[in-house]
Amino acid sequence: QTMHTLFGTSKVAADVIAQEYGRYFGLKTCIFRGGCLTGSRHSGAQQHGFLNYLARVLAEGGKYTIIGYQGKQVRDQIHAEDVARAIHAVYNRPCVGEVFNLGGWTVDQFADDDRPFTRDELDAVAPRHPVLLQASYYRGYLNSRALQLLGLDGEQASDASVLRDSHGRPTGEIGDALIRRLAEQLPAPTSEQIEASTRSMFADLNRAGLTAFGSAGCDPDLLAMYRSWADSGRLDVRVFCITATPQPSPAP
Repeated sequence: QTMHTLFGTSKVAADVIAQEYGRYFGLKTCIFRGGCLTGSRHSGAQQHGFLNYLARVLAEGGKYTIIGYQGKQVRDQIHAEDVARAIHAVYNRPCVGEVFNLGGWTVDQFADDDRPFTRDELDAVAPRHPVLLQASYYRGYLNSRALQLLGLDGEQASDASVLRDSHGRPTGEIGDALIRRLAEQLPAPTSEQIEASTRSMFADLNRAGLTAFGSAGCDPDLLAMYRSWADSGRLDVRVFCITATPQPSPAP
């Protein structure tokens, strides 16, 4: 039987109670399910305040201990100002017993259908262009055009990382080992292409009302571009990047 912490179960109880008071009695209640909240006043300890604590350990050259889940954790960071804006938006347009997930996504988060994306679904969206959707580092979803271009379609593709249906046809889903090999084959984009695609992504985020996003790794050139946009007032989305910390040179 699964063990739960008293801290975790208290949050579940509060979540459900707030929903029930809204739905039973019509009270204007809502629930914000946040990931890891952060900001300029963030303070952290080993088990709480993940981002602040991680940054402090890196800066001080200490040892960071990953607690639980065999080292496999997803830590969505969301800025406190963005949470405050979300609360203010609901205050202006009250709701009854609603739940808002403030964080990232996984395939099984979709309430209407928690199945993985299929090649046929991606084909319907982009029949002539290759598509690869990457879910973290451990799973990817390709349409037929992408499978064909990469030589992963048909019986000749024997890679164990390519998932197949009962008839031996690739489903479009691939595992982490293949994702890393494919990433190495992709041509490096030019700085102009990176800037244009990033601008297009920001426009999509603006249209959807999204104010922030996170990246598990930022290339130094990309980070420099973000900083340049921020300095010139052109960065209209909050960006959270994890970057490598330069290691000090060993003493002679």
